[in-house]
Amino acid sequence: YPDYATLERYCYHVASVVGLLSVEIFGYRDPRCRDYAVALGKALQFTNILRDVGNDAARGRIYLPLAELHRHQVTEAEILNGEFSPRFRKLAQTTASRARHHYARARAISRCCNQPHQRQRRHRRGKNQVLPRLQIQPDVDRHLGQLRKLYRINHSGSHGRPFKISRVWQI
Repeated sequence: YPDYATLERYCYHVASVVGLLSVEIFGYRDPRCRDYAVALGKALQFTNILRDVGNDAARGRIYLPLAELHRHQVTEAEILNGEFSPRFRKLAQTTASRARHHYARARAISRCCNQPHQRQRRHRRGKNQVLPRLQIQPDVDRHLGQLRKLYRINHSGSHGRPFKISRVWQI
């Protein structure tokens, strides 16, 4: 991706759209829930990009913006060869700050998503039973914890090992 604007569009299309579909399926009262879905989707995708730098590089992929690589004097070859220098760490910090910005925005909006949903979905089985109301419980802090863990791993010198999310966190 040439720059952050292009990468943000990618993040919107691969992550935020999933959140937007989810709020439409589950329903919401406050239209700001759509903004929450967009912000959280971008935050999660930026976190995934940082987490997967090594795995993506092994596949010949770089998702970090080329303009930022140049600004931090990091070459594509360094990333593809798994050479994570102090310059790369500065680049990763810049990307992490973008993720934190989106997490903060999602947190600021999250109260609107904690209200019971006004729409109830009917399930046509038997006597038109009403499915129980679902409530979205935003867990921005948990995802920020993943970003913090990634930051600690990045600064502990264990760059070569992949960052793993436990099965419990995944569920």
